[in-house]
Amino acid sequence: MAAVCFGSLGLRVPSLSWRGLWPLAVAACLVLVPVPCRGGEIRIDPRNLSPGLTFEIPIVIDRVEDLAGVKIVLQYDPGQLRYLSTARAQAAGQMLHVVNDKRPGTLIIVMAGATGIRGDNLALFTLTFQASADLAPGTEVALRIAESQLMSAQLKDIVHAAATRPLVVVDPGAEAAPNVATKGDRP
Repeated sequence: MAAVCFGSLGLRVPSLSWRGLWPLAVAACLVLVPVPCRGGEIRIDPRNLSPGLTFEIPIVIDRVEDLAGVKIVLQYDPGQLRYLSTARAQAAGQMLHVVNDKRPGTLIIVMAGATGIRGDNLALFTLTFQASADLAPGTEVALRIAESQLMSAQLKDIVHAAATRPLVVVDPGAEAAPNVATKGDRP
């Protein structure tokens, strides 16, 4: 380690090489640079379904603040599922929504509101499908979020993850789980 002399003051200050400073610089960046905590999430929770029966599945947000706009593209196999309807959940009651279901196997859902909502484990809307009667018990059915965008009331993107888990076909003779319809189609 070398020393630097401040001329007439006679002070000697040790100098550090960059080799010695880089760990301090990295530590300072980790402490001083703000890193967001866990981000928001939009998800489809896992569900059981029975062949030939109608079932509902909510689209849920978690850890989201000031949500005023949503665009979500869902994909599914139209040979396994038949889309029936979409209904807004109570939390999204002030938001307008439009569903594009023109192409079987793809749903595009857009929601917008004048003010933002916040949510932790909060359903935005519920989708209603009918499962194909040909599905065998144990089959995993994909209903996935192919694309999603969440916007704040200030028109800023909300950082989030999209999570999808498979739907599982259960034996219709078994006791139905609470999330499985037990009587044919709804009107």
